[in-house]
Amino acid sequence: MHPNAQTLTKFYTAFAALDPDTMATCYADDVAFDDEVFSLRGKAEVMGMWRMLCEATRAKGRDVWQLEYSAIEADATTGRAHWDAHYRFSATGRMVLNRIDGVFSFNPQGLITRHRDSFDFWSWSRQALGAPGMLLGWTPFLRNKVRAQAQANLRKFLAKWGACLAHWFDGFEVRHVEVNGVRIFARVSPGLPGIRPALLLLHGFPQTHVMWQRVARQLEHDFYLVMPDLRGYGDSSKPPGLPDHGNYSKRA
Repeated sequence: MHPNAQTLTKFYTAFAALDPDTMATCYADDVAFDDEVFSLRGKAEVMGMWRMLCEATRAKGRDVWQLEYSAIEADATTGRAHWDAHYRFSATGRMVLNRIDGVFSFNPQGLITRHRDSFDFWSWSRQALGAPGMLLGWTPFLRNKVRAQAQANLRKFLAKWGACLAHWFDGFEVRHVEVNGVRIFARVSPGLPGIRPALLLLHGFPQTHVMWQRVARQLEHDFYLVMPDLRGYGDSSKPPGLPDHGNYSKRA
């Protein structure tokens, strides 16, 4: 299996588990995503959408959620996959089985730079919306209304998510450290180090420094905390990939 096909398998396995953090490791920072509802640019927007959908499903539809994927193919630059999502549409409580075909582009580092999902919007709207979808699902009017509502929901979610990050790390300072050409992002305790013992908190795969947000509040008065995003994760820089993606592969 080509490494890029492994990336797609990892992506859909994580999606089936409603794990947006692992999904995020498959995308490049400049990824573009399009489907019948969303047109998103940049990892923050794209992962905001997936995180919003995962959280809504965990909250209101975990009991019925199913995702099955198949027909995964990829080479050095492109890929494709089919996936079927069975879920409860949170806005109406109606059950949906959506059949989706995805096409992908990859950068030399083996990360997804372009993701296009295609599905039958009329079929989806009949299931998700009921009578309005049956009557108007074929019209640009309903499609545009659904797109506008989805974009509004995403903007609210991203604003809330950004506010959460600011609240979680209120009082901590942001640092960008350049070391041998590598840029490391970190949040650190305010003030000068040396007054309290320093404590370095390192996240695991596939997390970022955000995993420490609850622990940091318990330790901040006793330690000078340093919480970096490791190279290749979060807001730290990523190493250039090799032609065979060997430095990104998890295979021994």
